[in-house]
Amino acid sequence: MEQEAYDSVKMALAWYFLPLKQPFLPMYGMDLCYSRQLGTSAGNDNILPTITFHFPGADLDVTSRAFLVFPDYLCLAIVPHQFDFVTVIIGNLAQSNHRFLFNVLENTVTFAKEECKLGS
Repeated sequence: MEQEAYDSVKMALAWYFLPLKQPFLPMYGMDLCYSRQLGTSAGNDNILPTITFHFPGADLDVTSRAFLVFPDYLCLAIVPHQFDFVTVIIGNLAQSNHRFLFNVLENTVTFAKEECKLGS
């Protein structure tokens, strides 16, 4: 993700987790990691935010599947980059349970939620 967009996501997550008293805990080269305080609302994976990527003509809602969840911490699998030729790469966690369609003639991408385990 471009650095400016990444900084915006990082700030939004800081504000999101602040009232939950979930400490920021960078690790393994990822800045967007937080302590999971079990026994509190912060230890509940259901409170993880949805992040929306806005594309021309479509929005992709990335749910808690984009978080790497471990017993003591969780990390959002997004990192910044300094490349001029790419804006964002959406990883496999964020893409799970979505069907992506690329129209190379019109230079568009569309997607829809899909239960991939059903093999449709």
